[in-house]
Amino acid sequence: MSYARLKRRLSILALTLDAAYLALLPLSGLALAWEQQMAALSLPWAAAVSLYVTGLALPWTWVMLPLDFYRGFVVEHRFRLSRESRTAWAVRWLKIQALAGLLMLAMAVALSWILRASPAYWWAWMALVCLVGSIALTQWMPVVLMPLFYRQRPVDRDELGERLRRLAQRCQTPIQGVYEIDASKETSKANACLCGLGSTRRVLLTDTLLSRYTAEEIEAVFAHELGHHRLHHLPQMIAVSGLSLAAAFWVMAQALPGGLRLFHVQGLQCLAALPLLALGLSAVGLLLTPLQNGISRSLERAADRFALEMTRAPRAFIAAMQKLQEQNLAEPNPGRWVEWFWYDHPSISKRVAMARQFEGSH
Repeated sequence: MSYARLKRRLSILALTLDAAYLALLPLSGLALAWEQQMAALSLPWAAAVSLYVTGLALPWTWVMLPLDFYRGFVVEHRFRLSRESRTAWAVRWLKIQALAGLLMLAMAVALSWILRASPAYWWAWMALVCLVGSIALTQWMPVVLMPLFYRQRPVDRDELGERLRRLAQRCQTPIQGVYEIDASKETSKANACLCGLGSTRRVLLTDTLLSRYTAEEIEAVFAHELGHHRLHHLPQMIAVSGLSLAAAFWVMAQALPGGLRLFHVQGLQCLAALPLLALGLSAVGLLLTPLQNGISRSLERAADRFALEMTRAPRAFIAAMQKLQEQNLAEPNPGRWVEWFWYDHPSISKRVAMARQFEGSH
């Protein structure tokens, strides 16, 4: 079985198990019983929400640990993509779970407060809160979150650094810097991304990319990331995410109140409604995934065209794509429906075909 296919099946398994657990909580009466325990403690509402969510989420986090370990450690080592020790993987897993847990608690407390303050329009206020949070996370990502996992340093190779700076000037895309991150300590995969907003905006290139690609190939990858900035893709994706969240919350506001009575939950303001809300939001989010990925693929194609037009080096672009396919064990030609649902980038074969078409027309 190919690496990509196995990872996809394991993702489906994880999604299925999470959904089953969220459904089991109200069906078994555990969600309601745990709410009654919180009421008996007479805690302030924020503390009650936090303890309620922690009490349900923390045990499940540890139940899912074996699957997380298999997906993130065993499979990666089987395909010779991981360089992490078990200890290093465990430390990284704990960091991820801690950050995810804090974010989940913040969202649960905000949702509980908004449901009390504005029961009629909670969905709109919650979407706004999530949008503001998404903007803040995007801004802090390169300077607060990424340093928790990777060291960053400016790309200091004189010739390459100057080449990339000239390209940025030619593209009229001022950025705060081009940084190398030490991904090689945990993986052999190569990657690049544009992250941050305003004063934190920067391009990140993994050391696994910088060490194996020619200057022309790195320039092609860098130009793609500049294209995201020049074409304002980050704000567009934040807007798409915000609209998707608003749609998901609105659907829950319309559909869920009637269903709560089946589980003896008095209303959305009750703690026992939180697992059902989480399940419903996950379902709506899954239904919206193809639309979001389709928009993302469109933006990625635009960034590819930008890179080809600015570098005029289609052969370097093709070589970079083919190296990324081989190095990351990517599927060059996924099935039509697989790409439609799962892929937020065009397949490698389509990206290479675009570059060859560009080469033929120039």
